[in-house]
Amino acid sequence: MNILVINPYRSYRKYAKKLIRVADLTQLNEREGGRLYEQGTFPLESLYICSIIRESGHQVDFLDAHQKQLLPEYCDFSKFDVVISNTAPYGKWRCPQLMIDHTLDVITTAKRQGCKTIVYGPQATVDHETFLKTSDVVIQGEPEGVIGEALNNSFSGLIKADSNRPVDLDSLPFPAYDLVEFDLYDSAPIFSKKLKGRLGVLHGSRGCPYSCSFCFKVMVSSKLKRHSPKQVFNIAKTLIRTYGCKALEFMDLSFTIDKNWTIEVCNYLKELNTNYAVMSRCDSIDFDIATALSNSGCYKIDLGIESANDSVLKINNKLYFWDTIKNAVSLCRSVKIPNIQGFQVLFLPGETRETLKDSIEKIKGLGCVLFLPVCTPYPQTEIWQEGIREGKIPPNLRSWQEMGNTAIQVAGTIGNEFKKEEVAILREKIIIDNSIMLSLNYIKFFGLFSFINKIKRSFIKKLFSKLKLSHGYSNK
Repeated sequence: MNILVINPYRSYRKYAKKLIRVADLTQLNEREGGRLYEQGTFPLESLYICSIIRESGHQVDFLDAHQKQLLPEYCDFSKFDVVISNTAPYGKWRCPQLMIDHTLDVITTAKRQGCKTIVYGPQATVDHETFLKTSDVVIQGEPEGVIGEALNNSFSGLIKADSNRPVDLDSLPFPAYDLVEFDLYDSAPIFSKKLKGRLGVLHGSRGCPYSCSFCFKVMVSSKLKRHSPKQVFNIAKTLIRTYGCKALEFMDLSFTIDKNWTIEVCNYLKELNTNYAVMSRCDSIDFDIATALSNSGCYKIDLGIESANDSVLKINNKLYFWDTIKNAVSLCRSVKIPNIQGFQVLFLPGETRETLKDSIEKIKGLGCVLFLPVCTPYPQTEIWQEGIREGKIPPNLRSWQEMGNTAIQVAGTIGNEFKKEEVAILREKIIIDNSIMLSLNYIKFFGLFSFINKIKRSFIKKLFSKLKLSHGYSNK
C-alpha cells in the first residue's frame, strides 16, 4: 500500500479571535493573507509511525501540511491508499488546540479522493464518535503500538491502545527523519532568535507520573518510559551529523525526573557540542542535574512555575512550593544556562486577586521569561471535574466541539473568584514580550479591571498595544 502520514494545517482563519490557548509553545507569526500561523515542530510520533509502516513493507510519505500552510483542498491524496492524520501533534498532546476542523477537513477530503482514513490524537481519544462519522479507523491512545492493526484492509472502527502497556520507546524503529524537510524548521523561534539553523526534534522519555490538576494526559500513561541514554545519543547524533541540525528540542514532559538517567544522557550529549532545549519540573532540579545540563549544551530550560503562591500550588497538586521554584531558577542561573523560561498559569483554582498579585511580585525577581496562559479546563482533568461540581460545565457533554466551546466560556473561572468578564479582557492579549519586567504593567493592569470593563474595545486594544503585549495566547 501507498500511505501518507499527515500533520494537518491548524489554520486560524476561523478561530483567531476565539481561541484561548494556542497549541504550539512558540510565538504566532503573521503570514500572507493576514492568516495567523503558529511556528511549529514536526510531530515525533508521525516519524515513528512512518518507520513502523516502512518495516511492514509499505510505501510511506510524511507531509507536514501545517508547516507548509497547506489546506486540505490543495492536497492531492488520490495517489495514496491510506491517509493517517493526527488531531494534535506529539508535544501538544497535553494541551492541544480546542478546534478539530483541521483534522475533519483532511479526513473528509481524503475520503472523497478514495482513501482509507485513520485518525489518532487526544481529541479523537476523548471523542471517538465524532471522528468515526468521517474516518474509517479511530485510534484511542498512543498510536505506534496499534498502527499495524489499523492498516488492516478488513478493519474499520475504534482501536484502543492498552494504556496499561504503554509503548516501549526502545522497541520502536528509528524515527524516519529522512522524510522530514528540515529546512522548514528553524531553531530561532524556539531559542528566542539567539540560535539559528535547522532544528532537530526528539525525546528521551514519554509519560509523566505526576497529577497536576490542569494537565490533559489522555494520550500518555502515568508510567514514565524512556529511550536508553545510548539511543538518545544515537538519535541526537543523527540529527546533527546526518541532517545538519544546529540545535535540538527535547519534547519530554519533564526531562529531569530520573537523576541518573538525566546525567547519563547529558554525558553522552557533551560529545556532540550542540545546544538544546528541555522542559522540567522545578522539584527535579538539583545542583548535579543543573551542572550536567549546562556542561552538555543546554541553552534553554522551561520550568513549570504555575504560581508563586504556596496555597495555589497545593490546591493544583504541584507537590512543590515557592522555595523549590526559587531554588530551581537560582541553580539554573548559577550554572549559566542562558535561557530560563517559566510557565505561570493565570486564574488557577484557588487563585484570588491577592494571590495573583503576590505571584507576579515574587516571580518578577526571578530573572526568567514568562509565558502566561489562562487556565483552560480540558476534559477528564481535575479542573474539568471541579467545573462540573460547580455547575459551570454540563456533566453530559459528548462531542469535542461542545467541550471546546465550554472550555472557552469558563476558562479562568473554575475554583476561584474571577468572573468571565474579567478573564475575557485577558483573552485578547496576554503574552509578555520576553521580559519579566513587564510584570509591573500587569500589576497596574489588574488594578484597572473595573475601569477597563467600561471602556470600548477599541480603546482596550490601544491600551494593550502601549503595553507591548503580543497577539494571541501561548500555551502552558
